[in-house]
Amino acid sequence: MRPFKWENAPNRTFTVRSHGYDKVLWVIEGTLELTLPDENLRYVLRAGDRAEVPASVRHGVNVGRTGVVCLECATNERLARRA
Repeated sequence: MRPFKWENAPNRTFTVRSHGYDKVLWVIEGTLELTLPDENLRYVLRAGDRAEVPASVRHGVNVGRTGVVCLECATNERLARRA
């Protein structure tokens, strides 16, 4: 897996979805909220925190009020960049 930089503006929301590959998010700056609706779980990730999202797990993301900068990698980078 090769990481790539992922960043977004404050308060951006990404609807619940799943991917056909494993994904790792590592927060470098800012915050994001990761939701796992099928498990009724919510995690707030801050700089230094990492989340691993297995393939096919439904998840949503809400970017914090100061935005977020992450490193992201996936088991299939070509697919991850298209998602």
